[in-house]
Amino acid sequence: MKIKTVKLVMAEAFQAIEKELTAGGFRQYSARAAQVDMDRLCDGQYTLDGDCWSGYVVTENRTHAEICRNYSPKHSAILAIAHYRQTAQPAAETETETETETETETPRDIGAAYRMAASAGLVSQPQTTAIARATRLYRRNVQNPGDCAGDLDLLLALAIAEADIGQCAGWIPEVQRVGCAIAKLLGPAADETQPQSVTDLRRLCDDCDKTDCDGCPIAAAIGALNRAEAAALLAKTYRKFRACGMPANHAIHVAKILIAWEEAEGDELARLRTEAEEEDYFSVYGDPDGYTNIHGRRVSAEAAKREIIDQIDRDGLWYVVAEFRSSVDEDWQQADSCGMFSGYRNVEDPCENWYIPDLMASALAELAKVRSDDETESQPAADETETQPADLSALAGDFGWVPNIDCDSIDPEDIDRLSDLFSLLAMYAKTKAEAMRCRLSGQIPTALDLEAACERLYHRLPKSARW
Repeated sequence: MKIKTVKLVMAEAFQAIEKELTAGGFRQYSARAAQVDMDRLCDGQYTLDGDCWSGYVVTENRTHAEICRNYSPKHSAILAIAHYRQTAQPAAETETETETETETETPRDIGAAYRMAASAGLVSQPQTTAIARATRLYRRNVQNPGDCAGDLDLLLALAIAEADIGQCAGWIPEVQRVGCAIAKLLGPAADETQPQSVTDLRRLCDDCDKTDCDGCPIAAAIGALNRAEAAALLAKTYRKFRACGMPANHAIHVAKILIAWEEAEGDELARLRTEAEEEDYFSVYGDPDGYTNIHGRRVSAEAAKREIIDQIDRDGLWYVVAEFRSSVDEDWQQADSCGMFSGYRNVEDPCENWYIPDLMASALAELAKVRSDDETESQPAADETETQPADLSALAGDFGWVPNIDCDSIDPEDIDRLSDLFSLLAMYAKTKAEAMRCRLSGQIPTALDLEAACERLYHRLPKSARW
């Protein structure tokens, strides 16, 4: 059966469902029965067979995401119930066999996953789709419960594939909540170490003893999540500085500095320290000259000086120092400083004070240099050691994946389309993760098609953004 692609209108939803079922050759399934079944499903009185769900909703030429764009999750649940009712065998022997098989495998089905998602408020299409896929993944490996962690990581990659981070960078917490809910659903009940969050999933990967991660679904899924998070974070930070009126080429540069700074500051390896300026403003800059204001009126030198004095009395006069240290046990060292700041609501805010990113960059460069020196000292001495320039991207953790865009050489039109660029980067990561999943499940032809799509996406990127 192929479901029509018409979009259901809420007011006519149940009548349309009944029409669809009748047109597909199913026995009559009334709108009232659909409503009752939906209520029972949400109240936890129904459990659906995952294979029936996937057999109905995923047709020959349609993907789960395509179906969900036309049917809401609740309507999809009703359709699944209808298909489950139609395909259920009335014979007593068959029912007995089914019950025995259910007791043996203890399957975690779509209905349970849907109820958990609904109770957590996760009823949007991408998350519900990811839950359905994750359940099918689990059922395929039900004989090997130890593989559950890998399936859970694949869930996160699949959830990423259903979200458009080019349009919204705020969906990541929702994916994490889904991961937590599915972890509780699929994890062994007696296992107190089951993953409860994305952080726990990453810890599973960090604690793994394998030295070769090629082909590992856990590493592949976490890598996809890291890349998507990095692209979303960079896009969000870039837009913040663009909203402040910062030029595009400067905004992307400052965004990357700020992300790296927040990483180092969180590790207590970098900080900004603000003190009251000790020197007198006029001793440094002298008395101001008169000027003509924006209204065309002449402001005398005395009035200009009075304006500065009033501003300093109101907002203060500040001196900002950027400091770093190689570890929390070391003393703070000064990297750079600048003073005579006045007129800012928050003198350390890079959106207000555009000198601050330069101070941050200086501290990060010094920190990278110290780390590089420490690593060189810890290695066996060599006859000749080639000094490498400090790599700021290494300080940003997972953010280091994002290509190092050359702001001086990139085309200005490409800069204005940075949102599209981040969407392409995210799409590349999502397609790559899906290709990996297909390879692991033996769907080699599909994996090859997806890998070819990845290659096409890569060549759509501007040359300055390729790696």
